[in-house]
Amino acid sequence: MRLTKLTAMTAVFVALVGFSSQVRADDADAAAAQKVQQEKTECLSCHSAQGLKTPPRADMDLKKLGGMLIDADKLSKSVHADVSCKECHGQAVASYPHGESAHADLPACADCHKKQVREIAPEFKDSVHVKANLPDFTCASCHDPHAWQKVSKLSSPKAVVRQDNADCRGCHDSDEKFARFTPNKRRDLADIHGWLPSAELHWKAVRCVDCHTAEKATGVSHAILPKDKAERRCVECHSANSSLRTRLYRQKVEESHINPVGFINAYILNEAYVLGVTRNQWLDWASFVLLALVVAGLGGHGLLRFVSNRLRKGGK
Repeated sequence: MRLTKLTAMTAVFVALVGFSSQVRADDADAAAAQKVQQEKTECLSCHSAQGLKTPPRADMDLKKLGGMLIDADKLSKSVHADVSCKECHGQAVASYPHGESAHADLPACADCHKKQVREIAPEFKDSVHVKANLPDFTCASCHDPHAWQKVSKLSSPKAVVRQDNADCRGCHDSDEKFARFTPNKRRDLADIHGWLPSAELHWKAVRCVDCHTAEKATGVSHAILPKDKAERRCVECHSANSSLRTRLYRQKVEESHINPVGFINAYILNEAYVLGVTRNQWLDWASFVLLALVVAGLGGHGLLRFVSNRLRKGGK
């Protein structure tokens, strides 16, 4: 009996110690998170639209500051929402004016994102951007570290399209941004995509990378293809086995395979109607049945006329 009580008391003690440790860990995490947000608030007191409007210091170079503004709302939702500004910009931003290394010595993305970079690097080397010898083209050229959100965190495929295509078109629709990477003359996207019906509607519904990358089992390939190798076969998207199932709508496919009223790829219907993709199988079958009835009716009518003609001729 004493041994049983002792065992029970020991178990309670261990549980209390574990609970206490967890509470301390949670408190430490909360304190660390609060510190990060305080540091960000300090940075945004200058590097925001409000900071530019009402600068906290009289000696600030407002023209220079105007080119370094951060959208606080986008930052709060980004992949770096819980990361201190000093993690990337270092102690050079601890005082004002900031040291030159605040922008000159930024760490490489691979310093933190080792696993992702190991997978992406071989693909990135095959990208048209790298092969075009753009020395200043990096991860941040597409993925704004102050705004980029994970696809899984975005509310809908439409939101994914808006984010991804804004990055592509941010350069390819802007002479100024395009010139940052190459001296080549920028060509108008509408002219390049003149072969594509309703190009603007496509750009609102699907991502550039859905046509300009090779399909892969997981995620999006970072090997951006040149225009002559980009997908031009409409049926690749506009079919029951649409490549959009493993691209833009991958997560929707994983979330639900329920198809209660006969719609093929029903999960897409919440976002768009894609010809050839979101058709209804019951309507398909009804159409086949109706067509069969029409053919049977025409055949039966022809047969009856043939028989009746034969009978009339035989009666004579």
